Amino acid sequence: MRKARYILGTALMTAMLAFSGCGEKGGNTDTADSNNTATKASTETEPVEEKTDDTKGESTENEPGEAVDVSSREDYIDNGLPVIYIDIDESKGTVEDMNSDQEHNTKCYGSITIAVPDAYECLIEGGSSYKGGIYELEYIKGRGNTTWATTKKPYKVKLDAKTDLFGMGKSKTYALMSNPYDDTGIRNRITNEIASDMGLEYSIQGLNVDVVMNGKYLGSYYLCETIGVGESRIEIDDLEKEYSEDADALTLSGGYLLGKMFADEGLGNFFETKRLAKFNLATPEITDSEDYAKAFDYIKSYVQETEDAIFAITSGDTAAGNYADYIDVDSAIKYYWLQEFSLNSDAFVTDSTHLYKKRDTVDADGNTVKGKLYYGPAWDFDLGYKDFDAERWYIYDEWIRTLMLDEDFADQMIAYWPTFKAELEKYSKDGGLIDQYAAENKASAYASLKVNSEDDEDMSQLYDDSIKDLKDWMNSRIAWIDANVDSLRGEPLTVHFMADGKEIYTGKGVVNAIFTDAPKEAPDGRKIVSWTFKAKNKDTGEEETQYFMTNGAYNTTLNDTPGTGYELTVEANFE
Repeated sequence: MRKARYILGTALMTAMLAFSGCGEKGGNTDTADSNNTATKASTETEPVEEKTDDTKGESTENEPGEAVDVSSREDYIDNGLPVIYIDIDESKGTVEDMNSDQEHNTKCYGSITIAVPDAYECLIEGGSSYKGGIYELEYIKGRGNTTWATTKKPYKVKLDAKTDLFGMGKSKTYALMSNPYDDTGIRNRITNEIASDMGLEYSIQGLNVDVVMNGKYLGSYYLCETIGVGESRIEIDDLEKEYSEDADALTLSGGYLLGKMFADEGLGNFFETKRLAKFNLATPEITDSEDYAKAFDYIKSYVQETEDAIFAITSGDTAAGNYADYIDVDSAIKYYWLQEFSLNSDAFVTDSTHLYKKRDTVDADGNTVKGKLYYGPAWDFDLGYKDFDAERWYIYDEWIRTLMLDEDFADQMIAYWPTFKAELEKYSKDGGLIDQYAAENKASAYASLKVNSEDDEDMSQLYDDSIKDLKDWMNSRIAWIDANVDSLRGEPLTVHFMADGKEIYTGKGVVNAIFTDAPKEAPDGRKIVSWTFKAKNKDTGEEETQYFMTNGAYNTTLNDTPGTGYELTVEANFE
């Protein structure tokens, strides 16, 4: 079912040591609109976009655009793709000012013209009837983090009225993703389409376009939906519209939109679980400490209960309940496979990873049916599918890895692989969807690579090679997973925490588990500053002291397995 919006209700990894003015300017009120990075280096996260009129309040809605003739424009582009001409009124602020603002607070104004070639066939369901049009901008501004540091800038476009572009559903807000690290220009596109085909709810829709700004050709972009709660986006109950301090329990139960975080950005919507999983509450949006206080407390409590139920797998805490009562298992499995297969460096770490909770319902017998926590929508895959060894399990997330210790969950995860594999092969096979998209995108990609590269190499060959490399990489990854899928099951790790040769705590989990309950003091009150164990260096054969951190990090590069098998004894070191 191509591009339809669905509305359906490692094994081990080694340790993790390893503002100038253009119109309106001021504090960034967009929800996490400037991105976070897990390493503050090369990993980019893409945020939940601001909601404003997209998801609350009334707004005038544009009718579908009418075809426009742009052939007389001096900046006319004809690469066979739709072209977005962005005409900024620089009397209200300049493009240079917008492009130099690292915080994305600087907004510019004007209009956009979307021209659709007569022969263009839009693959988004309902998009074939869209013929383009001219639209006023509420504003345009920068977006992104690592991509913003490149010469090919990404942008957030907000129209002055809700508009359905190419069948993506009526909205004011769209993203123009520049994909400067992706020579194919289609990694985000194919991943979003695979997510949709898998049945992940509210999967992002988008298409390749050319972009011209004030007469300058910027290159090939990916025009797509943004992430937010509302009609035509994540269609869950909008708690911002219905919230009050005396809201009943049913109303407070949903809906919520969360992003995983690397650290607290100081926005007032951050919380952390007992096992140090970090979240940003995107919806309802908190701008003041008193905003949505009861809702904030509810979702923090629900996420903690979810975590407790997951870790009952290792703790044996029967009072914590069943994880399947809290989290939608189907979405967790499909979301994991999408991230694992692509080796996405943003996965489960940054706010490119989203979760949402639906509102509870009441059945015909008056029983409450819990609205669970779902993974998705999928977002930001331009750094996937490359630069990593395809022959390994990659994603480490303590929630997911702990779930894989549960036999039923692991069985379901492994059983889904053949279905997922068949979907992937629709893209990677010769003559498949990647080849089709490459043919559609080829002229635009050539032109884009040429204008955005400092090299004089043959851009057509560079693009063709990048497409071949993507297909080869995917097929290699498919073959490796086929041969190793049974090893995806979780491997339990037991850690014996010793003080003066006596065990004072036993930790049970998976490799890299976070043992937050490990003692900080010995029974006699002495402060423990570190934990160590002895292991042989696998290169030299000499026994060496290794540090074990209660956050689960230890130097497994020195030995093939932690301790003997997956049982480890560590000794306390005192202040």
